[in-house]
Amino acid sequence: MHGYQHPILLNKMQVELEITRAEAEILFEDVKRFLALCVTTSQSLAPTKALDQGWHIFLLFTKDYAQFCKDYCGRYVHHQPEDPFAETKNYDSVPRTRELAKTVFGELSLNWWGPSGSRDASDCSPDGCQPKDCSPNECKRVF
Repeated sequence: MHGYQHPILLNKMQVELEITRAEAEILFEDVKRFLALCVTTSQSLAPTKALDQGWHIFLLFTKDYAQFCKDYCGRYVHHQPEDPFAETKNYDSVPRTRELAKTVFGELSLNWWGPSGSRDASDCSPDGCQPKDCSPNECKRVF
């Protein structure tokens, strides 16, 4: 997966997310890592906000994304958004995903952490906490 490159996708990430080329390259590597995790575990996984934004941009290149999934993942990895009106939320998916990624890949970039890239619960705030980025307990400690 590491060898797979997509310069136009990186350009789109830079423009859409207002990030540098280096940041786009790191984000794309992280999206590919996330997809690798999705096909190697039966656990319920979820991306952080940053990973999800990068994944969305990759999905826009539908033919390339489908071919990438076939060649590198062995199957198509579907994007299944969470229902924002669901009565119950799975707050454990992102922390579980992050822990699995740390086990598999070692040190992780800031793309694997909360909304501002912080590595602790202080990143959870009333206007910054994404339900998928931190557990209710982490958020309650801050509020």
